[in-house]
Amino acid sequence: MKIEDIKFKIENSEFYKNNDTAQLINLVIDLYEGDRIENTVMENDGDMLLFQCGRDSLSKDYFIVDITRQIIPDLEDVDDATDAMQQLRTTFKFLPSDTAFALSTTSKWCSALNEVNSFKAFIENSPAVQWATKNNVVKIDIELSYI
Repeated sequence: MKIEDIKFKIENSEFYKNNDTAQLINLVIDLYEGDRIENTVMENDGDMLLFQCGRDSLSKDYFIVDITRQIIPDLEDVDDATDAMQQLRTTFKFLPSDTAFALSTTSKWCSALNEVNSFKAFIENSPAVQWATKNNVVKIDIELSYI
């Protein structure tokens, strides 16, 4: 499977169409757990998830909750592999509020299938996600890019 296929699945899910934050985060994790990306080696950090939340670092206009799938192709030349690194970001944007911005900025990586359960628990227990599921998401951005 290719990372573009994962993006397609996310964009065509009912959870995305219905702005369902919790279920869309779960879908991204489920796709990580069940769908391997060709030409990556998990043991070499070739396929990982990153959860992060806090003030939008670019615009500063939103509070964001973000789950990103990052892949690094298994190429012989390390520089070529680094240049081919991609991220599929699913970013939930919320209107700024004192309550949201008072939540701690946090991030956590998941780099192996045996870490998925603790990763899910971390996200579910995150004050930011608990807040986000009770508030209306303004926009969900799904972006695939080279980094």
